[in-house]
Amino acid sequence: HEEVDRDLVDRVIRIASTAPMGIPPFQVGIVVLYGHDKVRALSDDVMVTIQRSMKFLNPFVLALARPFMKRANYESFREFVLPLGRLIDEERERGGDALLYGAPVALLFHCSPYADPADCYIAATYAMIAAESLGLKTCMIGMVAPFLVHDKRLMKKYGIPKGNKPSIVLIMGYPSIDFKRGVRRRFASVSYFGDKV
Repeated sequence: HEEVDRDLVDRVIRIASTAPMGIPPFQVGIVVLYGHDKVRALSDDVMVTIQRSMKFLNPFVLALARPFMKRANYESFREFVLPLGRLIDEERERGGDALLYGAPVALLFHCSPYADPADCYIAATYAMIAAESLGLKTCMIGMVAPFLVHDKRLMKKYGIPKGNKPSIVLIMGYPSIDFKRGVRRRFASVSYFGDKV
C-alpha cells in the first residue's frame, strides 16, 4: 500500500475543519495516525481489547443479558458485533487486519462532552468527501471507538484528552482497485409531507 503524501492529509483536515458544527465553539479533535506502522499499532491495540471483550460478549452471556436489553441492541450484538469480532480475530491470527485494512492513514475523531454527538460524524464526512475528491479512497470504521472508550490506557496512549469521547475513524489511502461505478443505495423511505399517495 502506497504512502499518502502528508500535505494531502493536511489538506483533507483543513477542508474538514470547515464542516458546520452543531454547538460552537468547535469541540472536535482529530488524532492523525500517519503511516502503516502507526495505523497498525492502533489496530493491534484495539484488536487485543476486542479479544478480551469477546470472552464476555459471547452468545451465552448475551442470552443472559437479553431480558435487560432492547430488542434492536440485542439483535445488533448477536447479528453484527459478535460475528464481526470473530472475523477480526480470525484475520488477526492469520496476520491480516480486518479492522483498519492495512491503511496508510487513519483519522480518529473525538469530541468533548460539550459537543453535539453528530459533530464528529459531520467532520468525518467532510474529510471523506475531501479525500475522495483528491484521489484517495476512504472508509469510516465504527468498530474502534466502542472498544477504545473503555480502555483508559489506550485513550491516554493515543492522546485523547480526558473527558473526550472517541467517535469514528476514517481510513484513507490510494486504491488498489479502481471501481468504475459506486454502490447504489436507497433510503429506507422518502416521503414528502402532505402529499397524497
